[in-house]
Amino acid sequence: MKAVILAGGRGERLRPLTNSIPKALASINGQPIIKAQIDSLALLGVTEFIILTGYKATMIQTYLESVYRDSELVIKCLETPEGYSPADRLVAARKLLVGEFLLLYCDNLISDSESIQKIICSTSALTFLVEQRLVGNMAISPSVRYHINRSADTPMVELGYIKVNSKLFFDILSTSDSLQTSIRDFTKQHECSAVVTYNSLSSVSNMARFNDLRRHRKTILLDRDGVLNRKMPHREYLNQFEDYLLIQENIQALSELYSPLTDFIIITNQPGVATGQVRPDFLEELHEQMIIDLLIKNISVVGIYVCTHHWDENCECRKPKPGMINQAISDYNLDHHRIVYVGDEQKDMDAAKNAKIPGVLIANGEEYSLGNNTLKESFDLISRYIS
Repeated sequence: MKAVILAGGRGERLRPLTNSIPKALASINGQPIIKAQIDSLALLGVTEFIILTGYKATMIQTYLESVYRDSELVIKCLETPEGYSPADRLVAARKLLVGEFLLLYCDNLISDSESIQKIICSTSALTFLVEQRLVGNMAISPSVRYHINRSADTPMVELGYIKVNSKLFFDILSTSDSLQTSIRDFTKQHECSAVVTYNSLSSVSNMARFNDLRRHRKTILLDRDGVLNRKMPHREYLNQFEDYLLIQENIQALSELYSPLTDFIIITNQPGVATGQVRPDFLEELHEQMIIDLLIKNISVVGIYVCTHHWDENCECRKPKPGMINQAISDYNLDHHRIVYVGDEQKDMDAAKNAKIPGVLIANGEEYSLGNNTLKESFDLISRYIS
């Protein structure tokens, strides 16, 4: 059995997280949702995975190749244009989807392994995993029917994890430009079945749901240069990968001491963009690589905020002003009393103070650092702030 995961969409409803992180790498309980999907299905005997990517495809592929490098699982990423619809992506992958497969959306994770096993073992043309709601898009009695528009007359919601008979399915999909329309028409023409699950869904389909999943997790805000990576000299800016060096002692501390129940948001001034010393596309590529490097170390990054203004522009986001911190607090529904900003310069501490949250100053190993303690040595203090 192979699984196909639709992971190409822009994730508009998950902004601002998806400004820097593709939806498939959004963290659930400290790990990217796509890893949680793959690992749970592997326990049920699924050995081959085809990931249909688009937006930030390289991030997803690089992460999966790194994490599963020594695995016996077969994982293939097929990149298609960002603007493709789910139907377009499936049609583009048709040659890889011979026989039966399990179709997943990258924003839904199901913990009900027993129901998923029933889906896998089903012999119906299409088998759906559904959950009861007041308003839904599926009816399962007297026959299984999919509806594009939701109503109280169809009180089930389809969650993904659809077992598909590829030949019958593509006969309809290839003549349509919509996955929803194809599924609707399929249920009219073929006998389908459904398995009902109860309270087993974790979804990152929008920020409200994502924040709800995080409500019991802790959050630490981090400066970038001098905390995560080696700092360049004063008024010089990281603008080539040759100078990108993670501070390994800090990365190790984040991975081993802080990460199991903690998410991280990076907040950084980068005026090199305004001065012309840093290309905007390089900055984006650098942050994508940094996020991957941290995720591989099980450091759950859920956001990054960047001020690219010149220091003379008097913007509201450049530290020591609190604009970026306040925006992160608003976007992620953070509690002022249970977060902390960790930086290596006085302006970081001033930004935290101006945002009315605690700040912890750490050493960055450079002579102009004001901090005395390392990130590891500051563990007890930081932990008290977020407890």
